[in-house]
Amino acid sequence: MRKVLVLGLLVSFALAFSLWALPPYPPPTIEARTISVIDGDTITVQILSVAGEIPDPRLKPGEVVEVRYIGIDAQETHHPRVPLECFGQEATEFNADLVKDETLYLELDQELWDRYDRLLAYVYLDSQGYSMINAILVALGYADTMPIEPNTRYAQVFETLEDTAISLGLGMWSYCVIPWEEAAKHVGEEIVVKGEVKSVGFSARGTAFLNIGNPYPEIPRFTVVIWPECLAPFEERFGDLKEYFEGRTVCVYGEIELYKGVPEIELCDPDYIWSCNEQ
Repeated sequence: MRKVLVLGLLVSFALAFSLWALPPYPPPTIEARTISVIDGDTITVQILSVAGEIPDPRLKPGEVVEVRYIGIDAQETHHPRVPLECFGQEATEFNADLVKDETLYLELDQELWDRYDRLLAYVYLDSQGYSMINAILVALGYADTMPIEPNTRYAQVFETLEDTAISLGLGMWSYCVIPWEEAAKHVGEEIVVKGEVKSVGFSARGTAFLNIGNPYPEIPRFTVVIWPECLAPFEERFGDLKEYFEGRTVCVYGEIELYKGVPEIELCDPDYIWSCNEQ
């Protein structure tokens, strides 16, 4: 039933995405069949055919390869050093609903393999390159963006889709929200933390600190750290950080770390902090 509903969504989604998916880039060149779904952004496929010149001797009909979706990152479900992350299982199941037992079409970018020997690809449900799985997962909040050079062909598209998913509170952006008081229980996880900014301060070197729950130096508190080299886009978007954020309830997304007993998120992308009084 879910796949039927998703395919209905794809009709309208494809109309918008096709503006970017077709020329100047050609349709995907590799036809493959899903063998297994590993998690929300990784699958195993068997190659059925390759159009044109084979770019790598490993990419030939009959070969089984592990495929990592380019430009996105779903929450972890079985990483050896990372605990089960919020919405990871949901992303895996949704990915499976989309691609299990399906014929898929793979578009490659400049770099073909990652350090784990996984094929890097944009994966489609259709041979013309309209319904991209990578983009669907981001658009519906099942994954966040993760641009890695040189494979950034659709990075701007993914960022736009992610911004919309965040603003609408889709998927992980509303489901994976914890109050700041619980942040210390989630060290090492990527998650959304919610709370009121009680104070904003700057170090002598220009690092900004947004203190949530209690003002610095009171404890307990949760801190958003913005390093000097990351500060410009925040000031461009929000203006004076102290004036904008103090007294405002925000949601911030990132990996929680612990510094001298205080949980914090180091932030370098203004898309990952937003007002969330309505959520």
